[in-house]
Parts: sequence; C-alpha cells; structure tokens
Amino acid sequence: MDRQLPAIRLRFAIDSLCFAAAVLHCVFTHCIPGVATAADWPTYRCDAARSGVGAESLPADLSLQWTYTPAHPPKPAWPAPSEEMPRMHADNAFHVALAGGRAYFGSSVTDEVCAIDMATGQVCWSFFTDGPVRFAPTVHEGRLYVGSDDGYVYCLNAADGSLIWRYRPGPSDEKVLGNGRMISLWPVRASVLVDQGVVYCGAGIFPYEGIYICALNTADGSVVVGYSINGAFIWDAAGGMQSLKKTLTNVYGIDLSGWYLIEATGISDDGSVIVGTGINPRGHTEAWRFVVPEPGTLSLMSLGLACVLGRKGKR
Repeated sequence: MDRQLPAIRLRFAIDSLCFAAAVLHCVFTHCIPGVATAADWPTYRCDAARSGVGAESLPADLSLQWTYTPAHPPKPAWPAPSEEMPRMHADNAFHVALAGGRAYFGSSVTDEVCAIDMATGQVCWSFFTDGPVRFAPTVHEGRLYVGSDDGYVYCLNAADGSLIWRYRPGPSDEKVLGNGRMISLWPVRASVLVDQGVVYCGAGIFPYEGIYICALNTADGSVVVGYSINGAFIWDAAGGMQSLKKTLTNVYGIDLSGWYLIEATGISDDGSVIVGTGINPRGHTEAWRFVVPEPGTLSLMSLGLACVLGRKGKR
C-alpha cells in the first residue's frame, strides 16, 4: 500500500534496510507534489528471492527527518570469541521491513516486534515473543509473519500487533541455554517467507537434533506439509506430526517398498493431492505426486516437477 505525503517522498537506504549501529534513520527527498511514496520493502532483503534490490533509485537530495534509537543494541546469537568457528553473522543489526507507511523490526534483546510510523518516528505498537527475534518480519496482506528463538512462528495483525496465530515447527517446547538466553532447541532463526498464500519457515540449528521445514496456511497457521531429518511428514489434529510414508502405507494401503520420501513440498486446498521429492527403488531422486484415492482407487504417480499447491491440517 502506498502512502501519500505532500511534496515529499519517503526513501530508505537500500540493501538490508537494517538498524545500523542500532539506530533507524528516516530521510526524505523533495519531489513533485502528489507522487506516491517509494515502493514497500515488505520482507528480509526486499523480496522472496532475497535480492536486496529495490525498484527505485536513491536520489542525492536527502534530509534527515527523525531518528529512532532502540533501548538496547543487537546481541548476536554467536558473538566472538565464544563461537566455535567463524560464521556469517546475519543478526548484527535489527533488520527492517517497510509496508503501508510503517517500519517493522524485531529485537534480539527485548524479544519484541515493533511497528514505527515512518512519517513521525513514533512507535505504533509492540508485541513480545518468548525469545530473541533476529530477522525482519514479513508483511503480507495486512498481516505480519515473524520467527523467534522461542521456536514459534507468529502471525500478527499489522495494524495493531494483536496475535492471530502462532505455530511451533519443532516437535516439542524443549529449551537449551544459548548465549545466556533460554531458547528453543529448534529456534526459528530465519526470516519467514510468504508466497501465494503459503508461509514457509524453518526451525533448528543443530543437525543432530533435526531440522524442520514447514509450509503453513497464511489464514490460520494450519500445516501444509514439510520435512525433517526423518523425511517427509504431515500433521493432523488427531495424530500430530506423522511420517508421510507411514501414513500413505497404513491409511491408504500404498506399497512404498524401496521408496524414501525425502520431502513433501505441497498439498492442495482440498487435501486431495500431495507433492514432493524422494528416492525411488532404483536409487534415483525423483519428484512424486500422490492423489488421495476415491473409494476403491489408489494412485502414486512420479512426476518430473513438484509444485506447491495448497494446504491441509491445523496445529
């Protein structure tokens, strides 16, 4: 959504649009009256491709309008010298998303998500999670999606910060001590991605504990499908997280001898089609498509390409 401002156009620095040195600066440039504001930057590094490139160029005639300084500077998850080996630090700053005339960011110190009015620099609202927030939220159709080290993905109302739903990709609420903080054994330590009504997120940083990748319905946080260290899974309210191979074998009677289902990447709106990739009995990686059978029919078809189709289930 564009926001009209008389005789000025809002501009922000390109690339990660972060809180450099924990300070957010807002600058404006004079332009023709009636021209819309600059394009939104609704997620980490601007878009789903993480390109870090905006659609507009930055002019030379900028002037500072306000500065917002958080109470605490960022606290990285792997500060030197405690890290075991050199790492790429993505959380040395508070990354920002811009949409609808507001700037949104999360804090790795206070565990909150804040919304700031870009015209005035005033805080509109704040929402507290139970762990550090290390990446920019994603704003999509009036909702804000963000992950936290507490192991949850949150969906908030972008207008007032109220909680709409939350989801835990990991298998339990087990906590560990990380850099002086109690965090989930499976923290959501990446920016949530939203595409075509599906929320994609990952949880976990210790491979031997399992890494969980999920796709959720934007509307209510219901699970689509996903994969972990144990392969493709599906979730339902009755049985919780279950092996997809076992479900197809035990519930639908599909003979999957010799197959290893690596991942499930999508499920249709009505739950009738599931797609993903696996290793076939010949040892070749292959995309597959399962059609939930009508009475008396069964179908598991190999495809050359798997695509995300929709959603099913709720957690």
